[in-house]
Amino acid sequence: MGELSYKPSKTLATYMRVDENQVKLLIHEHLKRLGVVVMEIGEALEKHPIARKYAWRLIAPSHDEYVKRAAEKEVGAFIYVPPGVKPRLPIQTCFFVSKENVEQAVHNVVVIGEGAEIVLNTACAAAAGESLHVGVTEMYVGRGAKLTYAMVHGWTQLFDTRPRTVVEVEEGGSLVMNYINLRPVRTLEAMPRVVLKENSSAYLSTILLALGDSHLDVGTVVELAGKGAKAEVISRTVARDRSHSIMRGLLRALAPGVKGHLECVGLQLSPKAKIEAIPALDAAVGDVELTHEAAVGRIAEEELEYLMARGFNEQEAVSLIVRGFVETGIEHLPPTVKRQVRVILDTLAEKAVM
Repeated sequence: MGELSYKPSKTLATYMRVDENQVKLLIHEHLKRLGVVVMEIGEALEKHPIARKYAWRLIAPSHDEYVKRAAEKEVGAFIYVPPGVKPRLPIQTCFFVSKENVEQAVHNVVVIGEGAEIVLNTACAAAAGESLHVGVTEMYVGRGAKLTYAMVHGWTQLFDTRPRTVVEVEEGGSLVMNYINLRPVRTLEAMPRVVLKENSSAYLSTILLALGDSHLDVGTVVELAGKGAKAEVISRTVARDRSHSIMRGLLRALAPGVKGHLECVGLQLSPKAKIEAIPALDAAVGDVELTHEAAVGRIAEEELEYLMARGFNEQEAVSLIVRGFVETGIEHLPPTVKRQVRVILDTLAEKAVM
């Protein structure tokens, strides 16, 4: 998958689907001994009561026309990590579309038991042509558990993609979620929803590279549903050519004593590129602390002049500025993932000025 090959040098499990077919499923014996399950969702629903307990609990099969398609096919990955288990290496899932006129609709369910920890890396990409990817993902983070999740998308100019993600984090749990879009895509519409219970926390970052005629409508909804819940949501968009990007964000306080910060910032590299920032705060109770900031602009001339005066040409200077702009949230990632994400951000900065 070219520049999307950001997987760590070692993983403990890999699930891969090409077009509508599962082509690879590997799980290390170490994980099996720990009771970790990685398998096809359809098979899991037949064999595992846990899969039946959690599937379709956070999102209804009738949610919208795209979720209905995934419900009808019932293919995708099921991942279960038992309580207290903390695998030392990541689990990886890959979804690839290799040809035209494919509708790849998947339903993924991830269940992290109480006190467990997992790093999950997902890569989604297409080779060429006009196709559709629908990814419905339900994630359950148990009491005191931690999920670190990184997703990288690299589609094509005639591709449409509709991710539908819902995450529930139980008391004292922690979620770190990073999403990166690297290539032009005809349309991308995503609004992940995260529900935080008492004293749980979430850090969510979204980095979008909008190229060509891409239309990106991406946001995050965080429901601070339990006392003491905390969330930070950071969105960065770099827009070029004739692309149109909408950055949405909503923090909804449903319990007292919660804190949340929302930040949407866009960088325009072309005069015809359009960026909209739409942050929103909603407090249903008192004694909460919600803040937001939003900004859209272009590279300041003095920044370019400063770098060019030190020997960089204009393209190198712009690339350096973009690289600094998109590097957000790296400190929240474990070392294994951090190295790979840095490589991806270097690629993004190069593509932004090509």
